[in-house]
Amino acid sequence: IYEREGLESLADIIEWWIYHRMQPSGEYGGGWGDDCEMWRWWVPVLIGFNSPKITAAQRRFSTALMSQDHMSGGYTSRMSDVEHTAEDSADAITPMMHIDVDDEIWKKRALRLVELMEQRWTGRNKRGFLQFKSTYFTVDRVDADPHRACDTVYHPRVVQPALLYWQRTGDARLGRLFGEWMDTWVDAAVRSERGKPAGIIPTAIHWPDGRIGGLGPNWWDPRNHGEYTLYLYPSAMELMMHTLLLTAHMTGDSKYLEPIESMAEIRLRFLRNKPD
Repeated sequence: IYEREGLESLADIIEWWIYHRMQPSGEYGGGWGDDCEMWRWWVPVLIGFNSPKITAAQRRFSTALMSQDHMSGGYTSRMSDVEHTAEDSADAITPMMHIDVDDEIWKKRALRLVELMEQRWTGRNKRGFLQFKSTYFTVDRVDADPHRACDTVYHPRVVQPALLYWQRTGDARLGRLFGEWMDTWVDAAVRSERGKPAGIIPTAIHWPDGRIGGLGPNWWDPRNHGEYTLYLYPSAMELMMHTLLLTAHMTGDSKYLEPIESMAEIRLRFLRNKPD
């Protein structure tokens, strides 16, 4: 009964926003970069049930956002850090891949992100591992500032729609790409470097040397962004853990579970030894 009441109340709130706040452009008044996040809280109704009004509103919003001039190349042309540049595409494409499962348009938009990852955003670091070259990039530019040159635990958001596509299709090309990228993070987790304990996933890996963290003095604070706490350990660790888990599931290789298991074991040891 309480679950039903909660779902009905959530649907009422969503519909209120649709009827009272949706503008002719399709946005809700907070700007595309913030409005696009709303779907994350709509999920229990948007994906769990077939609500034509809510589905239509999300379709209208996502289509409008991807039709904006700055999204014409399939990813934003506005330079910022990855936590922000990834939102306009990931938060527009991902919900539509749940709503319009067989629509080729959204599949192509997801695969466009793979193309950009392969051709522009990543490379082999000096350790021979595949990683993103920077925390700051757009559809056609990568910021080469050494202070910003970090792959981070936020980067899975960039390819979130493609990860969903891989999960559904088992596409071999995506399997190779994401497997090699996660190899980089498995290697980083097992290393004891710059004071980081072995078995802990760092929040950043520097490019092109592949060392733990950024150019900040501490491994847990890469200093790759002006907002001090945004990439501070543990930051968006769940994004990286979800990606490692998916990679283990899709490849059947348990090595991708090792960073998750080692962090759980370290936490357990800490709790056992923690004074009352």
